[in-house]
Amino acid sequence: ANENKVAKEIWRSALYEEPDFSSEPWEKVSDGAKNFVGLLLEKDPEKRISAKEALEHDWIKEDAFVSHDEVLEESLVARLQRFGLYGKLKQGLLQ
Repeated sequence: ANENKVAKEIWRSALYEEPDFSSEPWEKVSDGAKNFVGLLLEKDPEKRISAKEALEHDWIKEDAFVSHDEVLEESLVARLQRFGLYGKLKQGLLQ
């Protein structure tokens, strides 16, 4: 139950708040990566980049597969596992 509450808060934050790139782990992430994520998280669908535009972003083309962001490596598995939970949460919220 507590896990669902936390997941709902994270989902609500993603929907209604601007990303905070100044806190952990973002302070160690490259500016290009933060720019890319910010464009993907744009709330307004008219302003959000398309999948094609995302694939053409400089960070994807030049830096995405070169690990500068060691802090992400430490928690990547845990974050990917939580991502699966968010997909289930979204499905639950949409029903």
